[in-house]
This record gives sequence, structure tokens and C-alpha cells, in this order.
Amino acid sequence: MVMPGDPCFSCRAPSVYNQQYSGKHLCERHLAEDIVIRVKRTIRLQGGLGKKSTIAVIHDGPGFIPLLNIISSVISSRPGMKIVILEPDTEDSLCNQDISFLPSSIQIRIERVRYESFMETAIRGEADRIIRSATLDEEASQVMDSLLSGDSSFFMKSTDTASVICLTPLCEIPMAELAIYSRYTNLPFDEAGLPESGNVRGFLTALSNNHPSVPFSLLKYRDRLRDLGQ
Repeated sequence: MVMPGDPCFSCRAPSVYNQQYSGKHLCERHLAEDIVIRVKRTIRLQGGLGKKSTIAVIHDGPGFIPLLNIISSVISSRPGMKIVILEPDTEDSLCNQDISFLPSSIQIRIERVRYESFMETAIRGEADRIIRSATLDEEASQVMDSLLSGDSSFFMKSTDTASVICLTPLCEIPMAELAIYSRYTNLPFDEAGLPESGNVRGFLTALSNNHPSVPFSLLKYRDRLRDLGQ
């Protein structure tokens, strides 16, 4: 929740954000640092970035550019790294966005493909990781939408034994925090056109204002159901 004025938990400078679920008020700098730390932790817990020199990143949602910035900073010291950007054929072209912030040491290739071809394209490009930019808001909204609609397929863990692992490094980062991170790092951030899943996301946002742990609880609930379905 954006609530400026209170001193930052880390440096006592004026805060720009009240992180309700942690009880901390943070300035832009320390919020950005906190996001990077949590994204790196999530990557590690979800299996890491692998040992191959190629990583596939799906261009989907407003979190894509901020995530690309964080991923590139993590792998910039590894020689010969390549990022294959998978563009859904329903998305606006990445050519319209500025990605000049990416280190020149990282080779970038853009492939425009259908959603169902992501895995095949990643394997063909010799990647062993596919990275999605879905945020906490998007992931929790999808869980709630599946619960309300009675669609249990979302809770079934894939039995696919392919060597490509899917990571969602932003799954614990609220959209509002990512917007502040983007402003702090001078990156574009645009929520326009983000699927609303009917009224689910608006309802979840209103509920989270008074109960900030709800989105996290929904993800834990999803993971438990998936574990039970193994």
C-alpha cells in the first residue's frame, strides 16, 4: 500500500510504501533492494537458473521488463549467456519497447510463437528454464478465479518430465511494489490491458487491503492441492 511519510524501516528516510504483510515502511531504494532479494530467493527455491547458457523468458504482462532487468543483472557475470524472449503471437511486439538497459554481454533473441509452442521453442533453443513474469496479484487472482469457477485443472501438477523447468520469480511481488521498483530504476511499467479475470482481481485487491496475507495464503493453498494431487 502506498503510504508515504513514515520513516523507512532500513534507513529512516521518508518511506514511499507500506509493506503491510511485513509491517515495514520502505523508501524507494530499500523497497527495490528488498524486491531483488526476494526474487533471487524465489529463483533459488524454484530450482535456480540452471547450468545452460540459454534462458527463455516469456514476454507477458507488465512485470516482464522489470523481471528482465533483474534476471540480466543476475546472469551478467556469467560468460556467453543468452536470453531467448518468447513473444506470444497475441502480444504487441517487443520491438516497440526499449530494452537498451540489457548488458551488451548478454545475447538477445526474440521469437514470436504460439502459447502452446513455448516448451518446444525453449527446448529447440537449448534452454532448460522458462521464466514467467506473473506477479503475486496475477497468480493469486488466477487461483481465486479457478476456485470460484470450479475449474480444478489449474491445481493439478503437471506430470511433464521435460528437462525445462518453469520459474515465476515475481510470484511473491505485489504489482504496486513492482511499479515503484520500475520508477526507481527508470524502467517502463504499464498495467494497461492486464486481464482482470472478470471482477476477481478487483475483489482480491479490496480484500487484501484489510487482509494483506490473503494473496500469499491463496498461493500456499494452490501448492498444497498440487502436492496432494501427485
